[in-house]
This record gives sequence, structure tokens and C-alpha cells, in this order.
Amino acid sequence: MSDTFKTLFAPLIALLGGTAIAAIIAFYANTSLERDKFSYAVIQNALAAETPEERIERLKLLIRLKILSDPDLIKALEKEIASPKSLPQLVSSGYNVSNLRVYKIKIFYTQENVAQRDEANLLASKIKGKLPGVEVEVAIAKDSATDDQIRYERGREDLAAVGLQQLLKEVHPQRPFRNQTVVTQTTNFLSVFLKTER
Repeated sequence: MSDTFKTLFAPLIALLGGTAIAAIIAFYANTSLERDKFSYAVIQNALAAETPEERIERLKLLIRLKILSDPDLIKALEKEIASPKSLPQLVSSGYNVSNLRVYKIKIFYTQENVAQRDEANLLASKIKGKLPGVEVEVAIAKDSATDDQIRYERGREDLAAVGLQQLLKEVHPQRPFRNQTVVTQTTNFLSVFLKTER
């Protein structure tokens, strides 16, 4: 190689090599951050379950399906699972309920139950008061609900359902709403069912 070539192109080669290394480091850091965010979200969702038994089963499933990849995190979770009394329910404080504005929320009440219709309308106004601009409707339920429920699509609306449950606990604590998955696709649509009372 001639000295002129080395003089002209050596800095360019060094610069390109440095840029490539910086890009690789940035890619790794972003991937790691996204993996950490994902791990936090799925663990938070598992810990939002109502009963300690369900929380334990959800965490075991995450480990069994190898959804989590950090060995230190898996070890810590296995330790917590081994002493279930120390496994608290984690209500999704990390979910910003203002994100519910992108959802349509429909509140269902028992037909011909005037008191429940009025309660559903009151609940709708409370939600709108907390989330101006959110679309909330009230309707007669076509199917029954054995308890007060928030129905949502598992895997796509989990955090939103927990966020809505958190909001309902705040604005309407007299009803203990339970999250219930549905089989049909309900993208950006959350249903609130008041317990069927005839």
C-alpha cells in the first residue's frame, strides 16, 4: 500500500469502523432496554392477578414458556414463588390511565333495572370526568355477568384492563370489578359489565 493511500484513507477507515462499533453498541443498548421494558410489563401483568395462587401460576408460566430471558430475574422470581406469602398484588401503577383515551369503553347493565341503568350512566360520567375525550357508552347487556367485570382481549389489552380496573377502584369503589378475558377480538374496546340483577 502506498503512503499516499494510507494517509488519505486511514482516517476514513477508522471513522467508518468507529461508526460501525457505535451503531452496534447503540443497537445492543436499545434491544436490552426494550427487553427490560417487556419483562417489566409481563411481570407487572402477572402480579396484577387477584389471588396469590393466580399470581404464582402466571409467574410460573412466564418462566416455563421462557418468555423471560434474564437468568438473574428468573432466579429472583423463583425465590419469590417459593415463599408465596411475600408475593403482593401489584396494581399497575406504571400504566398511565390517560392512555385509555384511545379505547372505546362500553358499560352494560341489566335490562329493566332502572337503578343499574342510572348507576351505569353515573359511572360513565365519572370516567369521562377523569378522562375528558374518552368515548364511553351505556347499553343494555345481551348476556349475563356473574359478577362485576371488565372484559378485554388477552395479550393485547391486558395493561389497559388493569388500568381501567385501577381507575374504577378510584371513582367507583362500591363495585369490585374483576378482569375477564374474551375470546373474540375487541381491539381498543373494553366492556364493563355490572353484575346481572333480575
